[in-house]
Order: sequence, then structure tokens, then C-alpha cells
Amino acid sequence: MYRFGEWLKENRRLSGWSQVELSEKTFGEISQPAISQYEQNRSVPSIADIDHLPRALGHTLVMVPWDAIEFGYGYGAKNSVSKLERRRFARSTGRRMSYMV
Repeated sequence: MYRFGEWLKENRRLSGWSQVELSEKTFGEISQPAISQYEQNRSVPSIADIDHLPRALGHTLVMVPWDAIEFGYGYGAKNSVSKLERRRFARSTGRRMSYMV
């Protein structure tokens, strides 16, 4: 299956940039290690990162292979709720969160 990381790596190379140069094109919003993780399909980019990367490559969001991005559970995706997320939930709703799958 064609994944987002393969699309990212292919388009970065077509632009003639290194991972560091792509990171600089995002104005430091995305680090070189994060780009490496995305290209190796070890991490799922956030929606904000998906917005920054195509723009840096001179593409629109329409050109992103959305069907190749495995949101939720997948390769390296985070599947638990952090303490900070629990606190934010409790603060915004007035309720405690016991757990989240």
C-alpha cells in the first residue's frame, strides 16, 4: 500500500531537498527527526503537520494522498490519553475521564 511517508519522501526528493531543508521550509514547525519518522511510516503526522508539509513542497492539500494516512491506531500511532489531555478534558467538561480506548 502506498503510504503518506512514501509520498512525502518522493516529493521531497523531487524537490531536491534534504530532510533538514524541508524542515526549514516549514519555518521550523516540523523537525527533521519528525520528518524522518513520517517518511519511514513510524509515526502518523498531525493534521497541522499534514497542512504544513504539502505547502512547503508547493502542493495543495488536495494533492495529499488522504487514503494512505492511517489515522487512529496504526504504525506508531498513539492510542492512549495523556495526563495533560485528561486534565484538559476535566477542566473543559467538569467531568473526570476514567480511560479512553
